[in-house]
Amino acid sequence: MDTYDQLTRYLQQHDGIRIAPYAEQESGLGNHLGQMLRRCRSDRGISQLAEAERLRVSRAQYLRYESGSSIPRLHTIALWSLQTGVPPESLVGQLPYASNGLAVPAQFFRLSPWLCETSDELFLSCIQHLCHILQLETPELDVKAISLSCTAKRQALDEVLEQKIYAAIGANLRLVRQILSYSQEEMANGLGISTSHFLAIERGEIAYSFLLFPRFAYSMQVPPIALTLNTQYYKARLALQTRYRLVNEILQHLPDTIRADTVRWIAEGVRLHQQHRSTR
Repeated sequence: MDTYDQLTRYLQQHDGIRIAPYAEQESGLGNHLGQMLRRCRSDRGISQLAEAERLRVSRAQYLRYESGSSIPRLHTIALWSLQTGVPPESLVGQLPYASNGLAVPAQFFRLSPWLCETSDELFLSCIQHLCHILQLETPELDVKAISLSCTAKRQALDEVLEQKIYAAIGANLRLVRQILSYSQEEMANGLGISTSHFLAIERGEIAYSFLLFPRFAYSMQVPPIALTLNTQYYKARLALQTRYRLVNEILQHLPDTIRADTVRWIAEGVRLHQQHRSTR
């Protein structure tokens, strides 16, 4: 199935461009985003400098993200999501026009190495073992849906780091306009930006705030990931998203104290496994 057909399927729910008072509704987003980034860093026990280096920004810039005074660009949050396994939309769950899905449980970011770095076999084995211990019914597991090879992850990371993702998104935006027969002015209006800004985005000429992703999802009634079709990032995020939701749904069934103990148990098990592999 080519990108045109896939986008057409994503757009089946579209019933006209929706518009929200974006600036008004996003007024407190910086603080919420900063809290989520701090929580992510704290769960994983790393410094602000280490996190800044992982996201390829200066420590000063990263501090602005955590303080809520600056909003990261799309490729920065795309990189964050590949490293944590958590969907980017989790950072904007408070927005009235955005849908967060399942909330991120306490200490969940400690599981990032498990979600992002373990083999398909080890991940599935841990899921089955976890369900057995917690006396939960083991969900039906599709190996292809959670498959994430080291090569696929590396290609996705390279694509994001080189900022090639913007050109791909721009091409998909043009396809969306073609499918729905909208003008550039109408699309820009739906996103709450100027037509010239939209033209630069569609041409892949600029790096822009990741907030335009949930805006587009709302205005076009599609999941944010739809615009990244035909990219390595899309393929990696689909696998990570499936892993994330699978683990999250299991943890959501548990009381807070048991959930915290379970997260610590998994994180320690993965740490010991990685330590064992490094010494072999």
